[in-house]
Amino acid sequence: MWLDDGSGSVNCSADAPEFEIVGKAKGDAPSNARCTTSLSSGQYFEIDVQELQKSCFIGVASEKGFAPGYKCKGLFFGGPGNLSSGGALVRPGFGKPIKKGAVIGVLVQISEEAVTVVFYQNGRCLGPGFVAERSVPSDVFPVVSTSSDGDRFAIRFPSTVPDIRDRQPEGGAKSHPAQGAWALMKMMVGPELGEFPLSDRMEGGTAVLTVEGVGSGKFRFSVKVCNNMRVEASSETDESLAPFDSLRVGLPMSTKMMGPPGPMEVENLLGEGLGKLFKWLVSEDSLLLVGPDIELSFVPHVGDEPFPATDVKIP
Repeated sequence: MWLDDGSGSVNCSADAPEFEIVGKAKGDAPSNARCTTSLSSGQYFEIDVQELQKSCFIGVASEKGFAPGYKCKGLFFGGPGNLSSGGALVRPGFGKPIKKGAVIGVLVQISEEAVTVVFYQNGRCLGPGFVAERSVPSDVFPVVSTSSDGDRFAIRFPSTVPDIRDRQPEGGAKSHPAQGAWALMKMMVGPELGEFPLSDRMEGGTAVLTVEGVGSGKFRFSVKVCNNMRVEASSETDESLAPFDSLRVGLPMSTKMMGPPGPMEVENLLGEGLGKLFKWLVSEDSLLLVGPDIELSFVPHVGDEPFPATDVKIP
């Protein structure tokens, strides 16, 4: 049931759902295994991570994209919780690090134009990770990319496909009113907080902030304009700031792709301003983030959260 990438390290019996990495060559390049079962639109599979020494990535690839080591190109989730195209980071912090005992679910939806991949981690829907353009109409297959001897995985194809396709808050029920996706509607910048011409610069697009709760009083902010920015934040009640709560924000991390001048200007201002935020105010229909020289007003965003990667192709 599993094909080797040519490295000779994928050890499995014929038609067995399990495989193990044995005799992997030294070096950082991963060993890749491709399931022989091609996927139809709407099909769902799960990978049981039975043994894992370091890290792995799980997802789908075409026959053409399946190759040894980092030459393997596809649509993957794994490592510290990132999305990857095989040899390149696509989006950090999409989920949690994959560890031994994890169950990673993958749902594919295939059209003539694109392959959409929804990921699930230990029963939690992470939402759509990719909407990837199809270079040619080719089949896609489950793929596991892993790094160490002794790593062992098994695949299964449940008869029931998950109903949930949108990203679920970590820990189940929504625990803070700020959790969710927010569309940026107004941006005030500068010492005098003058209004920035947001709609003109965004050229019809929308800057979206996704807030995830990652612990008591702790959050992860993900911002999508041209690139994906991510930053950790914490908050607590501060009577001196009422009705606001205090907000402490870390150093943003971002992918490094170029976009149109207008949206890039918005992105640069957001990147500079995020780390300066010190208070926020949230209600059912609005979110306000405030720093000494920036003020960001949001309304609930209707759509997938966080945005799936669309600037990728599947060979």
